[in-house]
Amino acid sequence: PDSILPGRTGSNIREFSEDEQTLLIARGIEMLRACGAEDVCAFRAGNFGANFDTLRALDRNGILYDTSYNIGFLDSNCEMQTENLLFQPKNIHNVYEFPVSFFKDRPNHYRPTQLCACSSCEMEKALMEAWKHGWYSFVIVSHSFELINRRRKKVRADRIVIKRFNRLCHFLAKHRDKFHTATFSELAPDAIPAVASQTFRSNLFRTVWRYVEQLTIRCS
Repeated sequence: PDSILPGRTGSNIREFSEDEQTLLIARGIEMLRACGAEDVCAFRAGNFGANFDTLRALDRNGILYDTSYNIGFLDSNCEMQTENLLFQPKNIHNVYEFPVSFFKDRPNHYRPTQLCACSSCEMEKALMEAWKHGWYSFVIVSHSFELINRRRKKVRADRIVIKRFNRLCHFLAKHRDKFHTATFSELAPDAIPAVASQTFRSNLFRTVWRYVEQLTIRCS
């Protein structure tokens, strides 16, 4: 009832103009700061539904980092198509775009590194390949609700995704010499390299194992 854009609605932020997005983001920052989050520096659009106006709106609000670029949504919600696929951070409209990391899981198909969408062995292989290729960043997506199985009208812990989460934590802890987990507020913009990288692929066994896990989740 107290909308700052009366009569305007949308499921994705890209459905609004740059000026409207600037207002919406400003209100979001204001509300977060009222809750005690003083140093807001990063953004990710719901549904990954951003466009390049979103980056301009973020810049106008002093937000330096965005992670709305997701290859799994480029043909739908995400309207941030670039000339070449983004594998590593790139400064676009004065905002550093950190793409959600991804790999090839079968010919002509890419798999974003989302906890509920990748098997543990796929995620670990992708992380090691990123390290070998000298990647600066590796962005993993997860939501708290992914740890809950709500299928068949039952609500219970999803043991497979929880196992993936725990295994990922153990893997990162074991390889502290290779990976440093960080929040965006810890990053130094001047240290972000302008690198052009490429993706890598998993193997058939890891992909098949993920299908087995996903089928188990759906049937449980």
